[in-house]
Amino acid sequence: MVQQFYDISQTEFTAGTILTPFDGKIPSKLGIRQNAANIKFPTRLNAMPIDRSAFLPDGSFIRPVGEIMVSLNKFVKVNTVCIGEKGGILKTSDGTKRKGLVNHSYQIMCKALKESPSLFIEVNDEEVPWHSGFGSTGATLGAVCASINELYGNPLKNQDLIKYVMGNYGEQKENTDDKLLFVVSIGGSTATGLTKGGVVVLAGEGVPIGSMDYHGKVVLGIPNDYIIQTAEEQHIERMGPPKFNREKAEEESRRTAYTLLNKGLPKLVRGDISGISDQVFDNRFNGKGISRCAPIFPRVVEIGQGVKSLYEDGHCDMLGMSSVGPAFFALVDNERDQQKCVERFQGQNMRTEITTVCNSTYQREG
Repeated sequence: MVQQFYDISQTEFTAGTILTPFDGKIPSKLGIRQNAANIKFPTRLNAMPIDRSAFLPDGSFIRPVGEIMVSLNKFVKVNTVCIGEKGGILKTSDGTKRKGLVNHSYQIMCKALKESPSLFIEVNDEEVPWHSGFGSTGATLGAVCASINELYGNPLKNQDLIKYVMGNYGEQKENTDDKLLFVVSIGGSTATGLTKGGVVVLAGEGVPIGSMDYHGKVVLGIPNDYIIQTAEEQHIERMGPPKFNREKAEEESRRTAYTLLNKGLPKLVRGDISGISDQVFDNRFNGKGISRCAPIFPRVVEIGQGVKSLYEDGHCDMLGMSSVGPAFFALVDNERDQQKCVERFQGQNMRTEITTVCNSTYQREG
């Protein structure tokens, strides 16, 4: 039976709507422990999903897909200041662009904590291109929630917070501060700041089951002809094709899980990402991982064919496209291969950037 990738009956909801209640433990006595929290929250590359069949609608807002991801030293920065322990007033800086995401994060945290602080929140996300594969929405939601949690002395455990954000995730609707579009989250864009970073394997509900530090460089490539889409534009594309057969998706997921369990994870534990990287490459370049994302930006298929030999010829430790694209990436451990990847990416009409892997959780500043 062919079904749609997302449950299109869910289109938008109002900021602060609880789609999935908080189910973690909360101390009986809460109070503001510090007046301000200033944090840098890393973003991520979603190298591949693990259980693609879990995207199929099942009545839940949390889909246990899991993913292989790479945490990046490209940050969403949040400064949250308490201006009153009560009152329930939210103020945001003029430079905070996605106020709807901040509004939603604030409200869902108030409901989880059963508190009504008055806060001033400033978000700086200039390092991260929107809707390009870096998980800026989930990082923003996670960062704001984490900063509020900091004010109260972190009563909510990080893993509970990841699940809570996943279950109440949404993309901000254009030109509104109180409407979000329903989009399935598989957890990585929030987990990247709330679990130990590096190259990470997440199981369902954003639970890390394996990770490894990586100290090389990350070559990023974003197509020069890609026009950043609004959340609505991407939402329309996702609600149409691709469609897939449930049985085939489940069989693919079983193969992925078997290989991950018996090859990828054992190597990762021993400090070797080659097993994980082989799976990413096979999914994206030998399978349909890239072509399934063509509705967002069709040229990703052409780019994929143009860069795949970088991994085949040993010029990078991992090669992939992040999420639904269009950002491509290569992990490299020497300058010669780094230059080779840069030249190939640029030859595919992509602008390039060099960054590094974040091997930790979010960072406190000040």
